[in-house]
Amino acid sequence: MARKTLTYTVSDEGRDQGKQFLITEMAASKGESWAVDALSAIFQGDPTIPPDFIGSGMAGIARLGADMIFKAPAVLIKPLLAELMGCVKCMPDPSNPQVTRPLVESDIEEIKTRFLLMKEVFALHIGFFAGGVTSTSATSSPAAKVTP
Repeated sequence: MARKTLTYTVSDEGRDQGKQFLITEMAASKGESWAVDALSAIFQGDPTIPPDFIGSGMAGIARLGADMIFKAPAVLIKPLLAELMGCVKCMPDPSNPQVTRPLVESDIEEIKTRFLLMKEVFALHIGFFAGGVTSTSATSSPAAKVTP
């Protein structure tokens, strides 16, 4: 079975409005490693979190909430956020969605877009804990859908 994908269309007004991105789920081993690193970073930022969460992977992050990542020291979360963005590819021609390429700096011009994309990557990876993934910030067009 192929990894899950999500086509995300920026709906917010601004320089990125209408741009499309393809988000692809990490391989299971990479996702597990990312989750353990994230939980370890979260624990360092908030030691009141039970240590047994570190071994709980994406399920633990889903229970804690994505916002917990930002309680971790910046030096630990920056590489984790970069890994999330590694799941995103640019769709430079919305009329030809089969054409994708890795992101370049000029693909995203709004800081908010980066955060929205990271949120969507995160949701794609933990959505199975909530009974499925749906995009809440993409346009209402059928462009925002998850393909298993």
